Amino acid sequence: MNTEIIKDYLQKNSSMSPQFIEYVCQNMAHHNDVVEDFCAWIRAGNFDFEPKTEVEGWTAKRLHEKFPSLSVADIFISLSNLYDNPESEKRIIESGFAIY
Repeated sequence: MNTEIIKDYLQKNSSMSPQFIEYVCQNMAHHNDVVEDFCAWIRAGNFDFEPKTEVEGWTAKRLHEKFPSLSVADIFISLSNLYDNPESEKRIIESGFAIY
């Protein structure tokens, strides 16, 4: 399962707690396109892949270009959140991720 690839990546490359990693992967699992793009980034190590995800006009690459200080995990969490809570996540993006 591709969320296992993400889980492994986050365990090795983030300071997230195991519980939060599990929460992120469970939520992201509902959005196959986000999972596929996150896995494509893990394989490539960059955003030079054909994205499957575009939510509310945002792709992972666009978020990275506009907010280069965001972690890769935060970028894909944001895309997942755009599906689940679009109005709230759009406000967060418009604020420049001021609440992160």
